[in-house]
Amino acid sequence: MTRWWVDEQRDVVLHDGPDTTVWLVRDPGPGVRSGDLPAIVVKEVRGGPRADRVRAANHALADVDHPDLLPVLGQWDYDGPGGDPGVVVALPFAAGGTLRRRLEERGTLSPGETVAVLSPVVAALDHLGRNGLIHGDLKPENVLLWADGRPVVADVSGDTPFATVGYAAPEMFDGVSGPPAARDVFSLGVVAYEVLTGRHPHPGTPSETVAAARAGVHRPLSMWSSIPGPVAAAVEDAIEPRPERRTPDVVTFLDALADSVPQATVVWPGPAASAVVGPTAPWTTIEITGAPPPPAVPEAGRTRLRSWPTRRRSQSRRCP
Repeated sequence: MTRWWVDEQRDVVLHDGPDTTVWLVRDPGPGVRSGDLPAIVVKEVRGGPRADRVRAANHALADVDHPDLLPVLGQWDYDGPGGDPGVVVALPFAAGGTLRRRLEERGTLSPGETVAVLSPVVAALDHLGRNGLIHGDLKPENVLLWADGRPVVADVSGDTPFATVGYAAPEMFDGVSGPPAARDVFSLGVVAYEVLTGRHPHPGTPSETVAAARAGVHRPLSMWSSIPGPVAAAVEDAIEPRPERRTPDVVTFLDALADSVPQATVVWPGPAASAVVGPTAPWTTIEITGAPPPPAVPEAGRTRLRSWPTRRRSQSRRCP
């Protein structure tokens, strides 16, 4: 039996959606005090095409290690509700929250902070590209923050149709072929626009958002006096609806941004103040039978764990 510590006095369910549940747990290990335990995020994806996408993306990432990509500690299949095969993924816990939460607190980031935040994101995307991969679903929710505020990129989807409306390149909806990397450039440009202005370039319903992105209709960044002209131009080029006219790659995009702001202003914005900074005692355990205990995760969170299955905590505290 494998035991994981969970905190009964706070909400350890970080996310509970229609097909995905995310818990914050800890591996107690023999003779280890609960306050010393490394935190681990456990994500369950319940059956269907999305679980297939997670399996495929993590399989492709098996040999693609990079310090700015959130490593997958382990991935295991299980029989989900209705007999659909689900997948469970264990990940390091990024205690600084997400870029989305940071924006909700701050509203916007300065151009220098934007360069600082996007630099590791671009490094991760560039590394994926050099290995023949794309992220496929870049958005502020998938840019996590370590406890010290350093960004790390999570939830790589790859070349699949599961990109989020509003961040997906318009050619994905038009059947237009183009360089796959151009999709990540567009998503990165939308994230940059949102970080700098506090608003999405193409707000509205999903159909309105797609139509505006396809037509290239948005409030010009030149309308914000706080955004230098070269920075505005770089972002505008990245969200160009025609992939052949878009900024060719993420490194070129970042270089254009970095060349337009004083180096002294390139600073981390810090972690989200309202982020979950780690569970605290008292703890109880959830029991996961039929699986070997995983080793503890080191502080860096960059090793692999052995397999174990789980299911929704709301269904049963004793998992199959």
